[in-house]
Amino acid sequence: MPHPTLNGELAAPSSYISIHLSAGPGGYGRSPLLLPDSRSLIVGGEASTLSIWDLAAPTPRIKAELTSSAPACYALAISPDAKVCFSCCSDGNIVVWDLQNQTMVRQFQGHTDGASCIDISNYGTKLWTGGLDNTVRCWDLREGRQLQQHNFNSQSKESSSVLSCDISANDKFIVTGSGDKKATVYELVY
Repeated sequence: MPHPTLNGELAAPSSYISIHLSAGPGGYGRSPLLLPDSRSLIVGGEASTLSIWDLAAPTPRIKAELTSSAPACYALAISPDAKVCFSCCSDGNIVVWDLQNQTMVRQFQGHTDGASCIDISNYGTKLWTGGLDNTVRCWDLREGRQLQQHNFNSQSKESSSVLSCDISANDKFIVTGSGDKKATVYELVY
């Protein structure tokens, strides 16, 4: 049963759930992600550890930690079935986590600088990531390989790091937000 104060409405200041993140000296929580059951929260940030929180407990507590080799996690996504979590790491890698077994399943290597944003296709077969290396990449989740790479340089619409991305509901478009104050919509060709 979800926490009684998590009812979909903006809570009054006296009824919020406060969680203290231990992201290390000077660190902070950068990428919180509520799981679909609203009972668990995954938090990544300026630490090599992702924390999985139990929000249904009388007092929220960490129920598991997932540790990667990267010093920070910039973004998180969850598979449509909520069994797998994807973390964008500051070293440019994307780590695939099995949430039930709390283990690393796979690691996608490609970005030459931090992987800063992520979205999963609505069919759950492709993963899109953007990076501080001015690229957007598409990954095949079934085969575990990179399908596409789009390089953005000063001649393209993006001339800065790709900081956010979002896939349309029909998986035909992607919008990116970049450090040069632009949001750009691209048609996807598979």
